[in-house]
Amino acid sequence: MELTRPRQVLILLLLTAIALLLLIIQPAEEPALRSLAPSPVLVKPASRADLYPQRLVSGHLQPVRRA
Repeated sequence: MELTRPRQVLILLLLTAIALLLLIIQPAEEPALRSLAPSPVLVKPASRADLYPQRLVSGHLQPVRRA
């Protein structure tokens, strides 16, 4: 879709009007930053444990599909 000259002017005027409107209704002062209260963190001391994630099984493997 090719923009004709009147449509280009209309779009330009619309964008200019929006920019002016935003400049007119801008807030008078910048919002102040509030500091948040620190969140509590639950801490548990580390413990040492032996992990043996091995399981002995017997049998044979079969493919789901044959080639």
